[in-house]
Order: sequence, then C-alpha cells, then structure tokens
Amino acid sequence: MGDAKRAFDARPRPPDKPERAKPEKKRVRPTGRKPLPQHLEAEEHVRRPDRCGHCPSAALDAADETVEEKLHVVKEHQRRRVVRRTTCRCRECGGRTTPRSLPAPYERSKVTSDWLAWFVHAKFALLSPLDRIRRDLAERGVPLAMGTLVGFVERAADLLAPIDGLHWKQLLAGSWMATDGTGIKVLVPQLPAAHNGYIELYRNRECAVFQYAADKASDDVVAKLQTFRGTLTADAEHRFNPVCESATLSRPAATRTAAGGFATPSKRSQRSRPRVEHSSARSMAKRRRPESSVYKATCCELIGANECSPLSSNSSAGSWR
Repeated sequence: MGDAKRAFDARPRPPDKPERAKPEKKRVRPTGRKPLPQHLEAEEHVRRPDRCGHCPSAALDAADETVEEKLHVVKEHQRRRVVRRTTCRCRECGGRTTPRSLPAPYERSKVTSDWLAWFVHAKFALLSPLDRIRRDLAERGVPLAMGTLVGFVERAADLLAPIDGLHWKQLLAGSWMATDGTGIKVLVPQLPAAHNGYIELYRNRECAVFQYAADKASDDVVAKLQTFRGTLTADAEHRFNPVCESATLSRPAATRTAAGGFATPSKRSQRSRPRVEHSSARSMAKRRRPESSVYKATCCELIGANECSPLSSNSSAGSWR
C-alpha cells in the first residue's frame, strides 16, 4: 500500500495548462441615433416653466437643463430685390450720372440670376413639372402664369447656348458619340393640330447635348455629323444610311455593327460601302403615319421661321432652334 502511494506520488506531472490568449474585442457597430451635422445653422429656443408643476408657486430656481436636437426645415423664402439707384448731377458740368444696377440674367428681367438658377435646377435637376412649380409658388403668394415660366426656360436655354455650343464642338472632336431621340408635340401657329417634332440626344462620356429637329429626316443628321470622325452608336434606323454613305465621312466612314450601332471600318472596306438597310427600319417606315404634302410644307415653312413652341414641359433646355 505504501509502495503504491509512493509510486503514484512520483508519477510524471502533466504540463501546465497554457494561458488562453484573450480574444480581440470585436468592433461594435454604433447603435442608436447619430448626432446631427454640426455645420447646420442652429435655431435655438429656451423654454423655462412659469410655475411649479406640483404646486401653484412661481418661485423657481434652475436645477437642471435638458437639451434636445431635432432636424428641422424652414421653407425657403421668396423675396423681392429692390434696387434704388440715385442719379446725381455734376456740379462742374451739370451732367447726370446713374450707377449701374445689380447683375441680372437678361435685360428687363423679372427675376434675379439666383432665382432663375433655382428655377432651372428645380425643373431639370429635380425633374419637377412646371405645373407643380407653379402651384408651389402660388401657395407662397407668388402667382405666375404658365407662359411666364415657359419663357424663363427659353431664356435659360439662350443663356446656356454658348456652353451648349462648346459641348457640341467637344462631341464632334471626340472619337466616340452616341445618339438617341424621342418625339415631342410642338404647337405651330396656323396649324389645326400639334406637330410631331423630335428631341435628339448626342452624348459621350463627358458631356451631352439636346437638339430639336422638325422631323427625323436624314439630311439634318448628315449636316450635323459631317465633320465627325469616329465611332457613332445609334439605333438601326434608315435615316442613318446617308451618314454612312456620305462622302464627307469617307475618312473614316461608318458602318453598322452587329450591336446595331456604327463602327469605323478598315481602309479596305472604305473602297466599297454598300447601302445598309435594316428590316426593322423598313417596318417602322411602313407604320409611320402619312402626312399630306401641304401639311409638311406648312410645317417646314413655319418651323424654319422659329415660330414653334414645345408642348411638353419635360424637354431639356438644349438647342431648340
């Protein structure tokens, strides 16, 4: 018994248990409400009780303060900008001098440049219809006619025309361009019905240009793209065939790709440029609503005189003329 106990006590001891490494604390995602942005202008209100909420006494001492922040909105204000210019008479020569007024978007404008920029942003950036903008202004006590708002869009398009022209030059100087279009109803004086106009989009990866066309004739497209040298991506429409066959686009010419667009051919393919005709274009041409020759002639004459106005309020402020 004693030998067995001594043998048990003299047995090899097991190694010490290694200390377990403490696991790294996982990054806890923040919960609860995030603080409001501190750059926002604060509208502070101080509230203090007049009487005790437990008895009628009014003798109160400040004991604590509770501060709460909430996101608030103040509806933008429509203001009148009044500029009074004092005309002075010179004591030496007797001449009268009137100082210049503040900058305005155009001569005798009814709105300021800031207001016109706000209006264009609401219409084309926020995609607010004109009737909705007009109703919102009327609720603030600023009644404006729909014709006045349409005139503002036209004025803005005229002011942006130089930028639009620069973008068009950049498109023609590039190596790739895509185009697409959609129909638009146009009111033409002395015509019994609305004319079916056309809004075209020309774009690349940097800029986009919207242009109005009276119809989808190929002559207009050839005239616009006669100086373009590169790849043109467009729908498989018959009106783009003259663009491919035009002599001005022979270096390099454009041929239809398998994806329905146009690509630059090799020099060998430039020797023979066959006429490209797509079945979908032929079927669409057959389904096109016929118009009388008198109606077409009247439309071309009146639209050429820039006497048309778009019906749709969703047209872009691009080049309508």
